[in-house]
Amino acid sequence: DTGNLELMQFTGLFDKNGKEIYEEDIVKVKYFDMKKTVIAEVGWSYDNAGFKVYPQEGGEVFDMISTEMDGTEYEVIGNIWENKELLSSEE
Repeated sequence: DTGNLELMQFTGLFDKNGKEIYEEDIVKVKYFDMKKTVIAEVGWSYDNAGFKVYPQEGGEVFDMISTEMDGTEYEVIGNIWENKELLSSEE
């Protein structure tokens, strides 16, 4: 019996500390061309058939594969099941 377990899909990517990044993780994102760090949720985009980061304050949504290749840095800080409050915090 799995009870209340939520399965999370591995994106195939790792954060700056070598931690696996999963769908529904909450990440700090430092974009290669910006000095600002944002908090975002990792999610699947059916339109583009790929993982995207969805910033907490409705900023621009980015494709994870293309931004990782251009030097964007990710750091997993939690997930929506255990740390939903992180999505409403200010950086």
